[in-house]
Amino acid sequence: MIEIRQSALALAAAAFLATSAEAETLLTFGGSDAVGSLLDRTNARFAELVNQRAAGELTVNFISGEALGNDIQVIEQMMEGSVHLYGDVLDWYANWVKDFGILNWGFTFRDNDHMQAFLDSEIYTDLAERLRQETGLRILAVAPTQPRVLFARKAIASPTSSPASRCGCPRSAPTCCCGRRSAPARAGSPGRRSSSASRPA
Repeated sequence: MIEIRQSALALAAAAFLATSAEAETLLTFGGSDAVGSLLDRTNARFAELVNQRAAGELTVNFISGEALGNDIQVIEQMMEGSVHLYGDVLDWYANWVKDFGILNWGFTFRDNDHMQAFLDSEIYTDLAERLRQETGLRILAVAPTQPRVLFARKAIASPTSSPASRCGCPRSAPTCCCGRRSAPARAGSPGRRSSSASRPA
């Protein structure tokens, strides 16, 4: 899956190279994930590949960890124009386009193919367009990545083994609750989506 994401992000870099009017451009790529985590390493690799392939016409300065602030602060800096790129999960954009909140529901998607079908859907395209119109941020690439996990104080052997336990999900989404109403979730179902966003030039 990292290979899929790198390919998608490489296409995003090509878009920047094609539209660059200056001989040399420096882009600040703000991180906000734990140093050494999957997303942090992927973002660092993206910056490395862009810098190699740009041959000096474009430089991406990836700032790892929370050196620029937390996720929301880095996204706000993109809105202000002091940060040019940000790579993380789509969940954070629910702070501006509430309907992105569906991506915070645990076990909403049964597998990567199901998640990708959503990302290829008109619903997702409309959400991304609303984000662009309302904030000026454009999502350049997106792909399923890490599986969502469930933490509990007591062991849960199956989705129906603990009907008293509930996940923090809206009542209107019975497939993501751990009680009797839930549909069985497969182990390793995706929940974290990686994305790369930028402020349009």
